[in-house]
Amino acid sequence: MSDAYHIPVLLHESIEALTIKPDGVYVDLTFGGGGHSREIIKHLNAKGKLVAFDQDADAQKMQLLMKDFYCSQIISDTSKIFAHSRNYTSGWDIS
Repeated sequence: MSDAYHIPVLLHESIEALTIKPDGVYVDLTFGGGGHSREIIKHLNAKGKLVAFDQDADAQKMQLLMKDFYCSQIISDTSKIFAHSRNYTSGWDIS
């Protein structure tokens, strides 16, 4: 996958500051081009989850592409990613 849509700002610094736990649950409230989410997913194990929100139509397309790519190429598990095509203030559920 390419970062052509959006180049994430302070990507490595953000990921380092998160000190990601492989079985943790992480929420990206402004998914955008998915750069930060993509890095978070790389650090998750089978129990880890990512919840991503964005109401922008382009970002929603990126969410679906990323989910398809990562679930088929890297993690082989669609239960790890929850992509919500709406504003995060609308509420959410990962059960």
